[in-house]
Amino acid sequence: MAEPKPAAAKKSAPKTKPADYCRKCGAKCCRYFTVPLDKPEDRDDFESFRWYILHAGTSIFVDDEGDWFICIASPCTALTPADQCAIYDRRPPICRNHSISDCERDTDEYSFTEHFRDEHELMAYARKFLRQKADQSRKRSQAVLKAWQTRRQKAQEGEQS
Repeated sequence: MAEPKPAAAKKSAPKTKPADYCRKCGAKCCRYFTVPLDKPEDRDDFESFRWYILHAGTSIFVDDEGDWFICIASPCTALTPADQCAIYDRRPPICRNHSISDCERDTDEYSFTEHFRDEHELMAYARKFLRQKADQSRKRSQAVLKAWQTRRQKAQEGEQS
């Protein structure tokens, strides 16, 4: 499965026509697609992601900007055995807009902060994330309680004087 490539170091694009450039590519960009996900906030969100990742050919990653994506390894049905597009003249806009400068042919470097290939990796991250979130919430609650107690004590001292 080709790895997702949300942000990668790029080599300079060759001075050639796209069709010539793509001819020996292996059609990396036609063998998977990614879809953005809302950032998970609670256990239910992670359980939904767990369901996704239990399907063959899926992974989930977080790019360098903190955006979450599901990657689905499923080749395009218009891809010929020779790794050419059978509908090139009427290919979808997303294919038309994919430029040589974004091509994965020249790099195996992928840039993401997290990449979950199975439920165990995802749920280990979820436990850590949810524990940190609970700790932060607890600290905020303690700070709010302490501030309230301080204000209450000052108010009581003001009433006594």
